[in-house]
Amino acid sequence: MFLSIVIPVYNGAETIKRCLDSIWSQGLPDNDFEVICVDDCSKDNTISLLSEIAKEHPQLKVVKNSESLRAGGARNRGVREAKGRSATATSTRIFTTSTFSG
Repeated sequence: MFLSIVIPVYNGAETIKRCLDSIWSQGLPDNDFEVICVDDCSKDNTISLLSEIAKEHPQLKVVKNSESLRAGGARNRGVREAKGRSATATSTRIFTTSTFSG
């Protein structure tokens, strides 16, 4: 089953890498999931950081809102972009444990 993980992001430069690292550490095969980070007009370097991370993780899709949709709107946009049969959402301040994926 292909899973989509949606993360709305606003000024998440300090936490997004740790959040994503906790997802990568789940041990899911790269072709079984995607991570969609929706940047909601961050004013820090979130978008450039996400772009760098995406170079190493092809399952990461970075979406940038042209206007702020706030957390709910950014999450909904991510779900619309999702290709997974199932989708879940998390926050940049949530770091998963080994039980996240199963």
